[in-house]
Amino acid sequence: MLRPLPAVPPDLGSWHQVSVHRDCHVSFERALYSVPCALVGKRLWLRATD
Repeated sequence: MLRPLPAVPPDLGSWHQVSVHRDCHVSFERALYSVPCALVGKRLWLRATD
């Protein structure tokens, strides 16, 4: 017999630390993502999901 699915789906995301570049972007897996310019030079945590 199959059991019912859990009430809360599993978290399939992964976390990565990235740096904000002078052009107000972070890069992750060959893609650029814009962030507020006030964060230039900071290190951020990026959560990657499907």
